[in-house]
Amino acid sequence: MSFSLDENDPVTDDPVIEPVARRRGRPPGSKNKSGGTTEGTATDPVEKPKRRKRKPKAEDIEFMAKRLVGMHSMLAAFTGTPEFQISDVEARMLAESGLQVQREFDIEVGGKWAVLATFVGICGMVYVPRISVMAQRAKARKRDAGVTINGSAEDGRNT
Repeated sequence: MSFSLDENDPVTDDPVIEPVARRRGRPPGSKNKSGGTTEGTATDPVEKPKRRKRKPKAEDIEFMAKRLVGMHSMLAAFTGTPEFQISDVEARMLAESGLQVQREFDIEVGGKWAVLATFVGICGMVYVPRISVMAQRAKARKRDAGVTINGSAEDGRNT
């Protein structure tokens, strides 16, 4: 309501709307809506992707640690460098850290690729030591026979 003290001004019941200068940006105090849908209808909601911040499971850590110990042992045997071997404690630390990186960066290693990687790793653990022993045995036979190996002829004596 508008009141006027002047007798010549008509009295109206309509509220007086004064123009307000609009400011740029979001109104002070407003915040993003949490959860729920950002777009879509009630029948077709659009959900935000969930971030996995939880700690890796103990059985996942142990499984990955065993794989790491096996791969490092195989690498140490294949290269003849015992420094590549790691302890169970080191393997658990590496496994936990790797799984946390995987979850933090939302890297999904699963399905066909995980099965294929596991198969290749196990084949390597089974066959690489056997192939290494076979190669060493063949090298010893050639050395015993006096065959030139790597550009030097050996007469079978250990020097």
